[in-house]
Amino acid sequence: MKENLIQFFDRFAQDFKSFEGAIIANRYLAPYTAISSDKSVSLYKEHKEIENYFTSILEDYKKQDVEYCTYSNFEFSAIGEKAAFATMNWNMMKSDGTLVTSWRESYILILSDSILKIVTSIDH
Repeated sequence: MKENLIQFFDRFAQDFKSFEGAIIANRYLAPYTAISSDKSVSLYKEHKEIENYFTSILEDYKKQDVEYCTYSNFEFSAIGEKAAFATMNWNMMKSDGTLVTSWRESYILILSDSILKIVTSIDH
């Protein structure tokens, strides 16, 4: 499971560079629950809502001159054979390597048709 999760998030970071909400949204399964660091909860019932959510986030990052992201301090726990809990630090970076923002985020992922998908994320 660990290797699958690392590959998933490595591809996530690579896909981020596209700044396409539709590409990022493909890593999520509706309904998707997002819990922000202020503890507000958002539920996206349809895939199109997830796509719109990430399109908006990516537009905000572009305005801040973010070019790419990295992650570190990766931890995970398997939840049975078809689910996992993963946590890492995310860093949003400018092209010259300047840090724009960072936070810690946790995810619940499940295997859906043998593909990992995020169903819940929690910023902290």
